Amino acid sequence: EIDSAYHNQGEPVDTSKIFEQAEAEAEPKPEDEPKLNPTFEGKDIAELETDAASEVDWLVDGMFSSDQPTLFGAKSKCLKTTLLVDLAVALGSGSDWLGVFKIPRPRRVLFITGESNYRAISRRLMKAAKSRGLKLSDLTNMVRIEAMNFPKLPNLEHCVAVEATVQKYNIEVVIVDPLYRGMTAKLDTNKMAEIGDAIVSFASWCQPASLVMAHHTTKASARELGSPPDLEDMTGAGIAESFGNWWLMGRNEKYQWDWQHDLCVQ
Repeated sequence: EIDSAYHNQGEPVDTSKIFEQAEAEAEPKPEDEPKLNPTFEGKDIAELETDAASEVDWLVDGMFSSDQPTLFGAKSKCLKTTLLVDLAVALGSGSDWLGVFKIPRPRRVLFITGESNYRAISRRLMKAAKSRGLKLSDLTNMVRIEAMNFPKLPNLEHCVAVEATVQKYNIEVVIVDPLYRGMTAKLDTNKMAEIGDAIVSFASWCQPASLVMAHHTTKASARELGSPPDLEDMTGAGIAESFGNWWLMGRNEKYQWDWQHDLCVQ
């Protein structure tokens, strides 16, 4: 077919180049290559006294520590994105999250959204800023928004690009909303090792920034009212085991489209 196409254009065919290109494209790409310490030497036990005595570095005081990935899990229409937008503005400004939870210090944030365009996400950001008496310009150099491109967790090129952004802008917190957009078709969501390794590897590429990810629950758990979901209610294997902090939300009553949200949280 290639041969015929070239002759139809009146050009000679160099089949050697065609096959060289085909072989190059067929070579496996290191998309799943983890960014891990290859030595596995660990620390001497005496060195751990310093770790044990160290203070927790809180993103949100008493809630989310900076040294472990944070999971935002929720049932359908439980304001995952809205609350994460408020978290981004709170972190960037050093103001209370949801007007209640203390932010110990301002941090530079990269918010990657896969369910909003720039117009929609900017309106949410403006509301969160306005509630604090701020304008978006007051958060210059503190909050960055990516609403066009979404990274695939096992893709090495995407992981390197996120790492470069973290370093270039001194990002301290990476928020990814939602996790499922980062899953490729080749990932088996029923295998704990595949999903867990993808999340842990992506978190290592984000370092030294902390990672916050949003994820949804199973449809069966989403139909339940009056109680928040459990970690085991998250879709896909390996989710619960990959996060050290979590904020799980459900609804106490079905949403009536009246702007009133009665949520329950674990």
